[in-house]
Amino acid sequence: LHAYVLEGPDVFASRYTNIADEVYASWGHPNSNAHKAAKLAFQAMNAGKEILKPDEFARIVAMGEKVRTNPDAAQLLAVGQPEVTMRIRTPKHGFMVQCRADWLNREGCALTDGQPYIADLKSVASFTARNWRHVWGAHLWKFRYHRQAAFYTGIAEQLLGINRMIFIAVSKTPPYSVVCLEIDEIHMRIAQDEILQDLKELGECYASGDWSDPLPLGIQTVEPSNWQIQEAMNGE
Repeated sequence: LHAYVLEGPDVFASRYTNIADEVYASWGHPNSNAHKAAKLAFQAMNAGKEILKPDEFARIVAMGEKVRTNPDAAQLLAVGQPEVTMRIRTPKHGFMVQCRADWLNREGCALTDGQPYIADLKSVASFTARNWRHVWGAHLWKFRYHRQAAFYTGIAEQLLGINRMIFIAVSKTPPYSVVCLEIDEIHMRIAQDEILQDLKELGECYASGDWSDPLPLGIQTVEPSNWQIQEAMNGE
């Protein structure tokens, strides 16, 4: 998906191909010598492209086209650079840290009022106009997108003066809905505090040479998180 959206359909086609289900089935079991030989022959015919199943290939193209034709996403990705690596040394502890931005726009666009930004592409579980806020909120917390935003913008701000990160979320199921989002201030503050605490603990480990992380003894219980309780209350 990243190749299709960020680098274009031609680049995607140069790296990936697909094979009909019946042809794939005729190769036999994936662990068999016959399958491996047939796969190698197919790869040789397709110049080493990665082989995708037809439904996966079609889904990526459909999702990619929805992103590329969404007016907000299209504007965010109209100008900039894909896959930009940024590195800095943290001021307090002197750790070398890095991130790899899906998209970096140093000039800004009308949608961001001319402010430069990082854009990040995310495929998200099925969402609709009715439930996208809830789905995104659950994904944000589960996959720690707020921490990613805080970490990436922390590096980009120190290096380039860029402190905005916008997520382009596309649903994994038809009609492959697209929405562009920015992390709210509360989540960003939580993430920044967590990152500072992690760096502090990392510094202590380096200083002491003690990398142990003992788990508690005895039988433990785990309570549901807030978002799990919310999902249960909503009947999802």
